[in-house]
Amino acid sequence: MISGLCFSEITPGEQNYALWEIYRLLKPGGLLIIVDEAEPPHLLGRLIYRLIRIPFALLTWSLARTTTRALRDLPRKVAGAGFKVKSVHYHGFGNLVEIVARKEDGGPALHIGEHN
Repeated sequence: MISGLCFSEITPGEQNYALWEIYRLLKPGGLLIIVDEAEPPHLLGRLIYRLIRIPFALLTWSLARTTTRALRDLPRKVAGAGFKVKSVHYHGFGNLVEIVARKEDGGPALHIGEHN
């Protein structure tokens, strides 16, 4: 399953639900690859990111009345849904994250009542 710039468009509850559904649909050994907008992990990267992002966020909001949310701690959420995170790479100055995870044998850590 591949997700490109989707998780930053939805709420945290929807992210949890999507991860649970992806886990449910993938066969054991199946891969989940996520590339999405992320909050940079380092202070300097976060500062640069915010300085660049503010004008674009205002423009997006003025045109569409919505904007994206930079993801924080998505690798932890992926692992919490039952996936084994194989790799996490940040690109640019840390504002783009690439996560590769695998569905291992066994049940998910996130149960159906917890994704709301």
